[in-house]
Amino acid sequence: MKIEGRGDAAKVTAKTGAMLRICRKVPGPLTLLGGPKIGDNAPDHWIKREASYCWGPLVCKGINRRRLLGGMAGAFGLAQAPMLMASVAADEGALQRIEELAPLATVYDDVKGHHVTGNILDHWLQHGRTRVFGRPISEPLTTDGKAMQFFEKGVLTEDPDSNEPTGVKALDLGQMWLDAQGEEPAPEAVDTRSAFWLWWTARGVNPDFWPKWLDEGGAFAWGYPITWGQTFNGQLTQTFQRARFVMTEDGPVADPLGEWLAGLRLIDTAPVERQAGILPYRADRFAPDYGPVEERRVDVDLTAQVANFYAGDQLVYMTLIASGVPQSYTTPGTWRIFSRIVDERMQGGSEEDGDQYDLSNVYFTQYFTRSWIALHYAYWHDNFGRPQSHGCVNMRLDDSRWAWHFCDVNTRVVVHY
Repeated sequence: MKIEGRGDAAKVTAKTGAMLRICRKVPGPLTLLGGPKIGDNAPDHWIKREASYCWGPLVCKGINRRRLLGGMAGAFGLAQAPMLMASVAADEGALQRIEELAPLATVYDDVKGHHVTGNILDHWLQHGRTRVFGRPISEPLTTDGKAMQFFEKGVLTEDPDSNEPTGVKALDLGQMWLDAQGEEPAPEAVDTRSAFWLWWTARGVNPDFWPKWLDEGGAFAWGYPITWGQTFNGQLTQTFQRARFVMTEDGPVADPLGEWLAGLRLIDTAPVERQAGILPYRADRFAPDYGPVEERRVDVDLTAQVANFYAGDQLVYMTLIASGVPQSYTTPGTWRIFSRIVDERMQGGSEEDGDQYDLSNVYFTQYFTRSWIALHYAYWHDNFGRPQSHGCVNMRLDDSRWAWHFCDVNTRVVVHY
């Protein structure tokens, strides 16, 4: 996949109760090389996002009334539903609805009729939006002082122990769904073909699902494969830690596992009216100018395993990274980006040392040292926040795409402990 045009998002979170909120603007038509132009109706993940700053605390109160979504348990074949619901309830505690929402820290999805707010809004906007999580199907909830929200394909929850700048994680819904199935039903066929092997789970991504898995977020978005390709009712499927892919006549899709879990948890998914002062979600709203590209810089903190992006003195974006392991450390110093390749093939290491690699589809690669250390997308692991690489600065898909459009040749990169 090669990409031409403007790409993705900007945000920063202040984890002190006040949030810097993100808004979006479409800069004009985008072009996928070899594909059609897309503009105002572009998929969320191809729309440029730039930061605007809106402050406001969250106030949590009120009790949520839960209801069962008709037929969901049966549609997903959940013989183990009571057991799973009990375990989820034990883990999550009682869920309460967040009734009072800060207007400048909240958006309203007028397709599903629900608000998204706070750190969960930050995470949803930065890490895939409808592409990965789908649209919100519940109102913002809180449990044990932590925000949680259900989306069509995922569930996001605050995690105080996370080193993620948003302070939010996605539940492993693929693993939960698989655990709920038990031993039945058995697949009609098992397809052990592999387009890419993930040693963490000793499984490979099925070739039919590889383009979707790769181009829509890799291991961070979907997790590692936890089954081989399996056929049920004549349909090829594969389950990952956070998703289940199904092959349809229109191509691969992610099952709505957020809807499945909402049904088990008796979550109220009925649409609500938009609260006064809260704007409907639009990808093309609010885009301040970052200013001249020569005033932009990247600060790579090897101790915190975070990359900070500045426009002048203003911090405009923050993300986890994975830098070089000790034997292949990321070189500290002040550097300049000198080469940019949107779709790179990377080779290195040695068979003798047991670290040889040959990786294609390394998107949004920006080299900044003469030893060929770069910022780039790393689809092959979900180990961000700790050293992992052969020296490069590994990033998630949406973060690397955003950095590609924020930076340019000669952008300063400062690497330090």
